[in-house]
Amino acid sequence: MQKYIDFGRIRPFLIQNFLIPEIVDDWILYRDVAGDGIHALMDRKTALQGLSSYMRGGNPVYEFSRFYRKFMEDKIAKKKASQNDFKKIAMKTLSEQIIQQQLAAGHSAHEILEHIMDDNLLNADISDSDKLLLPKK
Repeated sequence: MQKYIDFGRIRPFLIQNFLIPEIVDDWILYRDVAGDGIHALMDRKTALQGLSSYMRGGNPVYEFSRFYRKFMEDKIAKKKASQNDFKKIAMKTLSEQIIQQQLAAGHSAHEILEHIMDDNLLNADISDSDKLLLPKK
């Protein structure tokens, strides 16, 4: 049993925007009669690592879309983790630079530690000439 849905006349630019070449290529790989279906697609997209949260099976269209959703969730999560790691490294580097500048300006380590413990390192009593100068955007 097949169902037909009539969307009426669709403007060509909408079709062109909808048909993303990467997804079309992945669908062709997934549906290749000589291929290995979801196994081939998963191996290609995840460099043979697989996705721990993905369950195979079901209607091919739904299986493909479920895989793509899990794949994109995993990709976005990895990107966010990478960005968070970068932020942590940047904060550590900048904090070290601020502390070095305060030590060079004559502040004691004990004084700096007190400001850190009070979550007040950036608002410490520092003259304008000693403040960290960052480039403007």
